[in-house]
Amino acid sequence: MKIFRTVFRRSAVRNDSGRSFHVLDPWEADRFYRDIHRGYDAVFQAGQARISLQPTKPLESSHLIPVSRLVRPKAFFVQFDGFTPPADSFEDFDSWAAAVDCGTHRDCRVLPHHMFSPSTDWQALETEDQRQAFEAAHGGPTHLHDEKSRPWNQTNAWHGNDTLEVARFDLPTGFHWDVVSARNTSRMSSLTSAWRFDGKAYLNISPDGFIRAGQSKGATATKEDEAPRPAPPEPATPSKRERDRARRERQRAQRRR
Repeated sequence: MKIFRTVFRRSAVRNDSGRSFHVLDPWEADRFYRDIHRGYDAVFQAGQARISLQPTKPLESSHLIPVSRLVRPKAFFVQFDGFTPPADSFEDFDSWAAAVDCGTHRDCRVLPHHMFSPSTDWQALETEDQRQAFEAAHGGPTHLHDEKSRPWNQTNAWHGNDTLEVARFDLPTGFHWDVVSARNTSRMSSLTSAWRFDGKAYLNISPDGFIRAGQSKGATATKEDEAPRPAPPEPATPSKRERDRARRERQRAQRRR
């Protein structure tokens, strides 16, 4: 079991009237998103955690999405309501884990949607109707384009040794997209960084949002900014009981001398 905790942050824009939100730190959100691609995961949420789609900009409500939107296409998600016993969700998770809905790496649920179509909340991509609506908006598997009209090309030159998982399906090892610039300059944000696509720039992007700068002919996209990494946690302060125990051990050690 892994626990991800939010931080309480106040909006930096006037339109939000100083509202505060529980948000995952960008680097914690990135680690969380990577993790749900590495096993048959269930995500249980207490409270209302949010994630910023613009991690390098001042916090504002229009940039925030609920954790459920990030998780929904990839893993099992439960929002605790304070009334339903958590154990009631375990049977639902067992049923979810026993079936494989996502049967190919070409399934649109494999995409990192917070990067591909951040302004659209695709709530039911497991249904045929919504998959058809997605293809009408963004093309089929061999002609994908994101909301900025950048092509997401699936190539056979796969990189890396990671075998990721989406909705209980094991993806081919090293699977990724070559994301190519559109005609005009465009920008994209991951959960931790901001990138600019000029000319024929491109990036390799994996289903878990990992970005690998272009290695072949053509210019790589430019990283414009990156969210600051959180400070390392301060050492834990010993409790009074721990201090008393340490003092007694020192006294015993002195008597033995």
